[in-house]
Amino acid sequence: MNGDIEIREQSSLHRYRTELPNILFDLKLDPSAFQLYCYYKRIAGDNGACFQKKGTIAENLNMSESTIKAKNKILSESFPLLDGKPLIRITQRKDENGNNAPTLIQIIDIWPDNFKEIATGSKFNPPSAKICPTLGQNLAAEEEPIKKNPYKKKESTKEKPEMGETPKPPARAFKQRRENIKTTDEEHHKLMNEIGEELLEACYDRLQEWKEDTPRTKWKRSDYRSIKRWVINAIQEDKQREAKAQKSVQQENNIDFAKRIAANFNHLEAPRKNIALQATSDYLVIYSTLPTCTKPPTKIFYRDGGFKEQVEAALKQWRLT
Repeated sequence: MNGDIEIREQSSLHRYRTELPNILFDLKLDPSAFQLYCYYKRIAGDNGACFQKKGTIAENLNMSESTIKAKNKILSESFPLLDGKPLIRITQRKDENGNNAPTLIQIIDIWPDNFKEIATGSKFNPPSAKICPTLGQNLAAEEEPIKKNPYKKKESTKEKPEMGETPKPPARAFKQRRENIKTTDEEHHKLMNEIGEELLEACYDRLQEWKEDTPRTKWKRSDYRSIKRWVINAIQEDKQREAKAQKSVQQENNIDFAKRIAANFNHLEAPRKNIALQATSDYLVIYSTLPTCTKPPTKIFYRDGGFKEQVEAALKQWRLT
């Protein structure tokens, strides 16, 4: 079995919450199977699908992979209380090349069974006469009209959302930052406060370049999250590589400079002053050729900043300029 698992739910409102049908408690699942089902319900995502590796699921639930496999088998069995339906359906898939694709785990929609069970009554749920908003029909006998109470507060005339409806959040206003880059003013100001205007503009440019070279199907939904997750790090890594390359070029220039200085001095001055300059692979060294001289050699490394200035200072110290 492929290590990746795709979990899908046929009906999902858990962008705002995770809901469990009451009938689930009547199925007498063991704690591990119940916990695994709840986890699938939680991570299925806003669009009803989520990809996670089996190892990730096992780590998050503190279970072994073998336990998850066993509990998946329990959840995929038929339940009489659900008219023979399982809680999940597992599908082993192949890609177009015949290789193993992520296993599909589909969460079966058991809400109609839940509403039916509530309407007819069970050990834990007495019959209800309320209208089920999902099925859109009355599932039991009508209740007796409530007697008028002269002291009862008048109900508000404002329209209340029907049971089961979730208020939609206000639409966010996006602004175009580049041709294919959009962020809200709030996201833009957050990024500017965190990384500064110059780096933020560079992030917009980098993400725009990436999108131009990448199929639209691979674009992420939120440009703000993309910038936070990888664009900032990518730009900083580019700067580090440029600095390293520049330092390497500078080091090569220092080596050429050291070799030229050493060659000129050794040809003209070394025999007369009993002092020699030698350009090694890592540094330039100035030393006395007299066996009786106790003055230690002077080493100047190519990688050090201000290499040429250090060479001039050393030559003065040895009274060669």
